[in-house]
Amino acid sequence: DPPLAEERIRVARAAYYAMCESVDRMVGLVLDALKRSGEADNTLVVYTSDHGEMAGEHGCWWKSNFYEGSVGVPLIMRMPGVIPRGVRSDAVVNLTDLGPTFTEIARADPMPLVDGRSIVSVFRRPSEVGRFTETTSEIVDRVNSGGPIVARMIRSGRWKYWRHFDDEDLPAALFDLGADPGEIHDLGADPACKNTRSALDARLTSGWDHRGVGRIAAEEETGFRRLAEWGKVVQPPSEYLVPMPPPQIEELAERR
Repeated sequence: DPPLAEERIRVARAAYYAMCESVDRMVGLVLDALKRSGEADNTLVVYTSDHGEMAGEHGCWWKSNFYEGSVGVPLIMRMPGVIPRGVRSDAVVNLTDLGPTFTEIARADPMPLVDGRSIVSVFRRPSEVGRFTETTSEIVDRVNSGGPIVARMIRSGRWKYWRHFDDEDLPAALFDLGADPGEIHDLGADPACKNTRSALDARLTSGWDHRGVGRIAAEEETGFRRLAEWGKVVQPPSEYLVPMPPPQIEELAERR
């Protein structure tokens, strides 16, 4: 798609920042209610999100890529007497780590067969990163008419490496986040980084079958489409359905 005009970019970012401000205000309401309940000192509060927003960085909008604007999410945690106040950690963690973390905090039985790891040791001693130096992320793009495009990223310390597994044979990307936090200089073809690329590629693909992932994604896509077609025909009633706005509302939005 052609780049957006500067004025459109400013409007889109202003709207995004306004939504962030609105969410922050609502989080404040939740924290105020928690304080009034008397349980604030006995509650683990986690502020995070499922993904980021590129907001035009690298010419990208929304998510579905491996740049930090998309995969890097906020993770702010508060629990008086357990988490030191006002400190930061360089640990590399994943949202899948939250489930095991909650079970440990609650002194519940460990969660079986999960990918995540409890990060209680990290927020008790933020300066001790320990084994939390590496994580992965995956994307399955269902838009491609020729089948799902599967991609995977590995973040290991300061390095980030990703590959797309499709017929286009797109080149792999490599970034040194320590020297290049803005991910401007792709080292994916730099001869000086050959050994780093090889090591990360081996870890990226170890025990991971991209063809199997693509096959499962294709089966799920078929199921989604069948369910959508069934819904259009049957139109099952549901208390959660939100009525479509009248046409004049859409026309008004377009004029604005």
